[in-house]
Amino acid sequence: MNELSKVAQTVSHGKYVKVDKYGFLVFHYTSNSGKTKYSTQCEIDGNGQLSRMSYRYYPGQWRDSADTFVEKANQIFIFR
Repeated sequence: MNELSKVAQTVSHGKYVKVDKYGFLVFHYTSNSGKTKYSTQCEIDGNGQLSRMSYRYYPGQWRDSADTFVEKANQIFIFR
């Protein structure tokens, strides 16, 4: 978990990751101004890749810090 938080901090506006009460990895980050806090739930798909859960988000529509975090984490770690 500590290593994933270090990856989170390398992403623009990324702060840290935690596991929520449902067992999902949650990436926490802020807006460009730093005033608004966001969190995105992530899950491991059937191929062992971390992916963000979509909520008011359509894949390919927007790219944000959570997308960058997921890409970096998948390059560094193997999830099972």
